[in-house]
Amino acid sequence: RQQTVGGSATDQAFQTIQQQDIGRILSVRPQVNDKRQVTLDLQLEITDTLPSSTVEGTPSFSKRSANTSMVVEDGQSLVIGGIISKTDQDSRRGLPYLSRIPILGWLFSDTVQTTTRTELVMMLTPYVIGGPEEGRALTEVFNKRLDWLEEQLKKAPRSLPSGFPPDFPTGRP
Repeated sequence: RQQTVGGSATDQAFQTIQQQDIGRILSVRPQVNDKRQVTLDLQLEITDTLPSSTVEGTPSFSKRSANTSMVVEDGQSLVIGGIISKTDQDSRRGLPYLSRIPILGWLFSDTVQTTTRTELVMMLTPYVIGGPEEGRALTEVFNKRLDWLEEQLKKAPRSLPSGFPPDFPTGRP
């Protein structure tokens, strides 16, 4: 959301609220040539709110984007990485009331600094479907992969399974 506060000739304040999409948006435009090679035009846009950078209650935003184009074979996987974000956060904690006493409050409180670093890695695998039979076969393989993944997530929802990455069937069914 983005707000605009102002006044008019009659000194009545008004406020405009504008929706702002934040997060990661990946746009993929595939093109297939006669050799079943796939040209992928990729556009990544990352929009985040900036911490502690508001002007009159209006948040500020950071927007980064990257574009690339590449050619991959039918069924060949493409790994995209290097999308790194780092967040530093300072928080103060302490004993209620005692930590707020001027001058002596620091004896009853401490400051915790937390740094979080994340890296987004994506894997894209384009498949060229030549007809209904090929489409059904690929759908069946995909559904088996999803079933396997759901099973693994139920077993260990907070950690990666020992067999990760899985030995998925490669190539075409």
